[in-house]
Amino acid sequence: MRRVLAIGLSLEGDGVSTTGYRSNTSTGDFDVIVIRPHLREFKSTHTNSAGHRYLGSVEALQVLEHAKRWQRELRQALDQGKTVVVVLPAAEVVQLRDPEEDENVYESNYDCLPMQPARSPHDGAGKLAVLTSAARAIASAWRAVADHVAYEVCFDVDDFNGTPWILTKDGARAIRAARSRRRVSAAPDARSPRRPARRQASE
Repeated sequence: MRRVLAIGLSLEGDGVSTTGYRSNTSTGDFDVIVIRPHLREFKSTHTNSAGHRYLGSVEALQVLEHAKRWQRELRQALDQGKTVVVVLPAAEVVQLRDPEEDENVYESNYDCLPMQPARSPHDGAGKLAVLTSAARAIASAWRAVADHVAYEVCFDVDDFNGTPWILTKDGARAIRAARSRRRVSAAPDARSPRRPARRQASE
């Protein structure tokens, strides 16, 4: 039986273990890792003028540490030939004080991913999407759920360095993609509010 680790979401089934984003669980004991990156477990002190949550020093340090840790864990899993599935929520951004740089920065829930440009999604919600020829394996399943699936983020097709399976209706952006060499799969998720992508903060 393949062992599955679900990070930041609940999955049912034999061999599935569920853990939170703030946990120290290792991916080493699992064959498949499913992660839905989010920052809702971290408490903020206030909301800044741009509408972003601001994290205090303790929470800020933990956000940065966990982002680096999951990057490391997921990269190691990929290097070992394991399958990593990224469920794609809306981009969530918080402002914090980076103790190493001694400046305010914006941190995104996508900064925990080891691959680029997965750490730089575009805001864009919608439901209309089309399958590419590479998606034959999921064609029948897609027909059954297409009317109920929405997306919150998408990626530039030319930049993803993978094989797009599901595109926005105009074909310009990837909604779901796979990288066969390292067995990465990204799938849409539409349960979170939309937020802008990461950028440097001046305040």
